[in-house]
Amino acid sequence: MDSSSCWVGTVAGSIYRTTNGGFNWTLQFSVSGSFSTGIKMFDANYGIYYGDPTAAGQPYQLRYTTNGGTNWTLSPGAPIAGNEFGVANASGLDRYCQDLDRLGKHNCKCNNCQYL
Repeated sequence: MDSSSCWVGTVAGSIYRTTNGGFNWTLQFSVSGSFSTGIKMFDANYGIYYGDPTAAGQPYQLRYTTNGGTNWTLSPGAPIAGNEFGVANASGLDRYCQDLDRLGKHNCKCNNCQYL
């Protein structure tokens, strides 16, 4: 990537992207009721986003992009939240890592995953 591109998540569950060093930001994705925890872009096209579920019984927002954030796909392995919110309490992150492995964009040992 370059010094002009950046993606950020908000407390409102939105993802914004800049391609001009932060002078302008474009909304790429939003999940009402969620809270962004982090974004990790591996290159200009491939990245992951993780955030809180929108409610108990809903999936954690574990999403990936293969097109620079134009689309953020919910991981099929995203764990379902119990009655406690917060990605740190998610119990299926290994499955999410496996989903990334299938894309060929993840090379870590999930017990100490540097990306999640």
